Amino acid sequence: MLRVLVSGLCIFGMASEAWGQVTKLKIRPQSEPVPALKYRLLPEVRDLGCGNAALHYQRAHSPEWLGRVRRHPDYQKTHDWLELPLSAMPLDKVSNLLPRQALEEVDLGARRDHCDWQLLDRLRKDGIMMLLPEMQVLREYGTLLALRARLEMAEKKFDKAAYTLQTGFALARHLDESPTLIAGLVGLAIANSMCNQVEAMLQVQDAPNQYWALTDLPRPFISLRTGFQSEKITIDSMFPELRAALNDPKSGPMSVQRVQESLNNVALLGALSDGENRQGMRFSAAIMAAKIHPVAKEYLIQRGRTAAQVDALPVIQVALMYALAQYDAHFDHMYKWQNVPFWEMEPGLNKAFKKLAASRVNMMSTGGIPLAELLLPAVQHVYISRARLDRRIAALRCVEAIRLYAAAHQGKLPESLGDIKDVPIPIDPVTGKNFEYRLEKGTAILIGRWPPGLPVSEMNTLRYELTLATSAKETD
Repeated sequence: MLRVLVSGLCIFGMASEAWGQVTKLKIRPQSEPVPALKYRLLPEVRDLGCGNAALHYQRAHSPEWLGRVRRHPDYQKTHDWLELPLSAMPLDKVSNLLPRQALEEVDLGARRDHCDWQLLDRLRKDGIMMLLPEMQVLREYGTLLALRARLEMAEKKFDKAAYTLQTGFALARHLDESPTLIAGLVGLAIANSMCNQVEAMLQVQDAPNQYWALTDLPRPFISLRTGFQSEKITIDSMFPELRAALNDPKSGPMSVQRVQESLNNVALLGALSDGENRQGMRFSAAIMAAKIHPVAKEYLIQRGRTAAQVDALPVIQVALMYALAQYDAHFDHMYKWQNVPFWEMEPGLNKAFKKLAASRVNMMSTGGIPLAELLLPAVQHVYISRARLDRRIAALRCVEAIRLYAAAHQGKLPESLGDIKDVPIPIDPVTGKNFEYRLEKGTAILIGRWPPGLPVSEMNTLRYELTLATSAKETD
């Protein structure tokens, strides 16, 4: 396998195209296994045991196991080994490095019937300051699982490699059940690492075809639903009485202490975001609150309060309540696209972000407290990362369909994806259109275009260049 970054122009018909990541694969024709799902990429329900997966993942963190592998003289080489062709991997060194007992705990966790990270109460208490030290460790286990899968592929133990891939993909899905977007992003990273290993395996002689195993994966593979909804827990934990006041038109003024605490939290968010002095941010927020007060007062009146009730509230509280309501509105403008296919989501999501950007600009003249502006801007990149993973899985289905075709047609590549009749060819989950495909001097080129209006980058472009292996000794 060869993955290279290209900055330049490729001629395709009359159009010029710039590509980010180009992945070159040396593939081998292969029919589907019997039974078709002999090599699954997620554990079946019948393979699951009762219990909480998170307990096994935490057990794998044991210093006795993890400390030993981190002290290994070759530990810093793990990422370099993942980039090597299977034939060039130092198999003995990889085998000696792997922490077998710790990875067995991860295997067990991946085969439990539920995963409760038990973080909701802590998130409500700690909010944005909640620490997640276990996330980095789970990233490490994603790397170690990838190494173990490659070792098993190199030894042609495909059933064991499939088992390891199941563990990695299941771990990624379990991370998606954590009430934090950070955990979901770690899950995306681990799932992408497992896709790297799928690419590696389909290039090994006699490796099973994984078309139906890939097709069997959930879509979207990582939903991020729990993580997104938990963002509101974070905001509520910072402003609990503010939320209660916003929800109850009959509520009276908050105590001076609570109002000051809310203002301090706004200052903390601003300082974390912009690196400014917290005292300066606090002073600025107070000035901006006074400027927005007439608009905020009218908003609260329209939602059930009398003018006298609003006038009884501190100016800062009125501005903060209005800011929290605006946060809810901006959040829902983005979150409502959660279950919409990316090609339908992107235009609406782009409008939502333009509206948020305009709000930030207008705030300098109209005043206001920037809760939404401080907390929401990174969400768009999360949606793109999720769509990118789903596109990659769909593209790998196409690659495996090409291997199926070649196995049934004397080792020939199809002239077009339409020539493949035995299995469905997925659409590109990013664009909602067919993947582009062409043959060029014995190389099959599979293309996933970027959405209109988004800049070309490694994050949102896809191009596979596939050639057929010509001998049994030819490797990735």
